[in-house]
Amino acid sequence: MSTYTEDEQHRHYLGEEFLTWLWYRCETGGGTFEMPDENGIPREFGVLFDDFLVLRADERMPAEAGLSDDDLFESAESVLRRGAPSRTAEAGVALLRGKKLSRARLQVADGTRSWALVLDGTEMCLRSVKPPKPEAEDAREREKESLDALFALSDLLDHLYRLFLAERLSPRFREAVIPSMGEWMLAKSRLGAEEGGADSAEDSEEP
Repeated sequence: MSTYTEDEQHRHYLGEEFLTWLWYRCETGGGTFEMPDENGIPREFGVLFDDFLVLRADERMPAEAGLSDDDLFESAESVLRRGAPSRTAEAGVALLRGKKLSRARLQVADGTRSWALVLDGTEMCLRSVKPPKPEAEDAREREKESLDALFALSDLLDHLYRLFLAERLSPRFREAVIPSMGEWMLAKSRLGAEEGGADSAEDSEEP
């Protein structure tokens, strides 16, 4: 039985929806996004889904998807890792069954800087971050570079979440985005099945 409050459940649901949307946007839009710099000039940055995904069933899913409580219990969470799990049959089938992405390892690149991180959509937090390597020789300057890189990453993720909310709250989301995501999920499950999904495996241990 869940111990989450109603407000926490809503936050978890929205965070997982955001991460699933980001996955969809990366695969259908090439993973490139624009964000204005301090002068208001748009600059591009990139997002790539890496080798670790956790897909989680929503507690409300049985009634909406026609699944029994036993079905939900048996498949409440799918953990995919190694190779390119985001492009496997398992990932596509899990999405079609109503699961949402709750955790993923990402790579984010902005100019010459890049980060490797695990983003938790359920709790809306970073589980781990590997920032760019500082270039300064002085210890204090290296520490400042590392902090600046973390703030920069936070700005990029906040911008992505704002993009998601703007689209999620627009009429276009229900009219165009949801049908497009459905087509994307179906295509993923078919493509993954054709390719065999050999590079992914389930594992309960987080990297």
